Amino acid sequence: MTLRALVPAALLFSALPALASAETITNFNGVLTSSSSTELGRPFRSGVQQTWTGAETYEGKNNPTVTFAYTTYTFAASLFTGAPYVEVSVLDTQGGASDFLTAYAGSFNVNAQGTNWLGDEGASGNYFGLTDAHFFDVILPVGQNLVLVLNDSSTAALNDPINIEVDAYSDTNYDPVVTPEPSTFVTLGTGLVWAAGMVRRRRKLGVQS
Repeated sequence: MTLRALVPAALLFSALPALASAETITNFNGVLTSSSSTELGRPFRSGVQQTWTGAETYEGKNNPTVTFAYTTYTFAASLFTGAPYVEVSVLDTQGGASDFLTAYAGSFNVNAQGTNWLGDEGASGNYFGLTDAHFFDVILPVGQNLVLVLNDSSTAALNDPINIEVDAYSDTNYDPVVTPEPSTFVTLGTGLVWAAGMVRRRRKLGVQS
């Protein structure tokens, strides 16, 4: 998201408030290896990615007697203060279509995978090629850590880097958190005008079990 502050040039160095933007929380590469934790069964890929309206429901396990690899990534609740609307982008950098990301509130219980479940990307792989990432949206309960679980659907997922980005917003209009700091706030006769714009594409996923 691009933000531009429109203020008189003479005020740029002395009168701007300090701002806290809760947009991009993290961007990193996750990967499953032969030493990753294992689970019996994996989340069912329903073909529906989660949205802030709760379009997706937990569909249970697929192949509950088969062993799959998984790993978890946990992000502190404090990172989402005032910004509970979370968007997760998932890019399979090698196009293997064998990894699958799910989100949980607070903690993940490998023996009760539906507990604390928030949502998932609905399918493995990318939309098109190696550049068009999957994404899904969840609402994180106040005071809860965000836990992301990277699962495999076959051994082809091992050593396949998955780029994951987590963005957080104050509302469903994709607005960041903007907080003036009292110690630096100066009342400006002309005021501050903030403009923010974002275009999000939504595509329907094909069903994958």
